[in-house]
Amino acid sequence: MLRDGWLTTVFWIDHFGICVNDIDISSKFYESLFETTPVDRVVWKGDNSVYLSKLLGVTKMEVEAVYFQIPYSNTLLELLEYRGLDNEVDNLSATSVGATHLGFFVDSVEESIKRLESIGFEDFSEPTDIPYGPYSGGKTVYFSDPDMVNLQMMDVRSRPGKLPILLPGAPVPQYESAR
Repeated sequence: MLRDGWLTTVFWIDHFGICVNDIDISSKFYESLFETTPVDRVVWKGDNSVYLSKLLGVTKMEVEAVYFQIPYSNTLLELLEYRGLDNEVDNLSATSVGATHLGFFVDSVEESIKRLESIGFEDFSEPTDIPYGPYSGGKTVYFSDPDMVNLQMMDVRSRPGKLPILLPGAPVPQYESAR
């Protein structure tokens, strides 16, 4: 893409994809978490799935995807249920090499836990004050989705690099390259 006469090769996040065991269970989980419905739902099978099979290096498969817009961002969360493959379940601990987590801002960790517990969520880590580092002064908690994806909630006072804290309704600041 050309911007101001320069070809830009900047990468920005469009979506995070999570492989799930049951698309309906996971979709309901994230509907409850985000308090919203998916923005799209798509099934690829037959000829429509050929390019995905080639991309992923597998033969004949079917995949169903559900897309959520992550609140207060333009980023999507993509839930994927692959069918017709031998799907492995790797439950990586939060400290395993290759493990990931999604971190979400909330106004209050305690109030968010209460809301989630009232609709059936459980197994939260102990809410913890953040005494040091770029998120110091805040509070955080870990929990998991139905497929054991690590999730983190944080109420924070600061961010890495002194980036602004994104608040509901506030515009997302323009990206500035460090170059």
